[in-house]
Amino acid sequence: MPDNTVVTVQCRAHPGAEKYLVGENRWVSAGRTPIDLVEAASVEIGAGVALPDGRALFIGATPHTSLYTPGTNPEDTGSWALGPDIPPSPDGRSCGAKDAPACLMTNGNVLLTVGPVDGLSNHYLGPTYFYEFDGADLVRVQDPPNAGQVPYVGRMLLLPSGEILYSSGTRSIYVYPPSASFDPKWRPEVVNAPRQLLPGFSYTLTGRQLTGLSQAVGYGDDAAGATNYPMVLLRSGTGEIYYCRTFGHSTMAISTGSAVQSTNFAVPTSVPQGSYELIVVANGIPSVSYNVSMNNTQSWVRWDSIWDAISEAFVKTPPTAIGSYGPIRDASKDAQRKKEIVAARNSIVDGIKSLKKIGKQIEKQHLATARKKPRAVDPEFAAFLGRSKSSHSKPEDGG
Repeated sequence: MPDNTVVTVQCRAHPGAEKYLVGENRWVSAGRTPIDLVEAASVEIGAGVALPDGRALFIGATPHTSLYTPGTNPEDTGSWALGPDIPPSPDGRSCGAKDAPACLMTNGNVLLTVGPVDGLSNHYLGPTYFYEFDGADLVRVQDPPNAGQVPYVGRMLLLPSGEILYSSGTRSIYVYPPSASFDPKWRPEVVNAPRQLLPGFSYTLTGRQLTGLSQAVGYGDDAAGATNYPMVLLRSGTGEIYYCRTFGHSTMAISTGSAVQSTNFAVPTSVPQGSYELIVVANGIPSVSYNVSMNNTQSWVRWDSIWDAISEAFVKTPPTAIGSYGPIRDASKDAQRKKEIVAARNSIVDGIKSLKKIGKQIEKQHLATARKKPRAVDPEFAAFLGRSKSSHSKPEDGG
């Protein structure tokens, strides 16, 4: 939540709710939901999604939803309100999100999925129906062609473009575009970044709202695809886009407002020389572009080349020691000191040669070992494939 807490509905002790105070590493009560969102037999629930207005939407495995509003202080219980009920299926069956994906859209609405529910623990029913929560009501939207599966096999991923990818355990994947644009005040902002970049090098960027206003992607209890982290891209004048790997974010909190955050980004070696727009994307919402230049097309050098350059520099330069601010020449006629410098640098060169030789042996051993390893198998995915072939039932997992 925006106040640096995590709110969760209790699946076992429903309709209770709890709040985790991140800064203090302790839990406090978040009261009780105004209506039960947990299917008692299966102990299942749908997603919880933080909204741009500071509330959170919780989607039930029962035909209900609830909205949570934080209190003035993080320790406050906060308040709950009834959300819109989930409409029945076209054939009149009750519907809920019995483990089902949902995703905050860039326009502030939530795209969510539901399916028929009958209150039985081992019944996971299809097909899947799609709705948008517009802040007050659930609006029925078009289902994709792959919506014939049960909801719990569905997954959503928010893309940097603001579109939402939806998959459902088949080879077909569909894209859902937002129906309207974002509020400009939700954009991340670049405060400072280097204007001159080199391919293969990493840089620090500072800005505001780099981690967005929500984790955006929710599910129930089996899957997560949170996107509250900055993505950095470079766009050329002719439209080519290069993504930079980001790492070392100063925070993963949401709705950080005017606070200045930082992240690091690594420029790919494949980026050509030229002028670019640097853009930070958080939860599919882009910043205003920041103009940068790529100075040359040099690629990142290998570490063995670096060590070769160091060794060559030691051998070809006059006797040089290492001072507080870099290499320092010995201009004296002290033969003993020159002898010590030469011996020390020769020792470094010999050490580098020995370490490179040993390193190649280790690399060879690692490669041989890796080639003998069998491919990793995800037991949960393998079990899922077996279940999907046999039936549309799902073992109870305790919520």
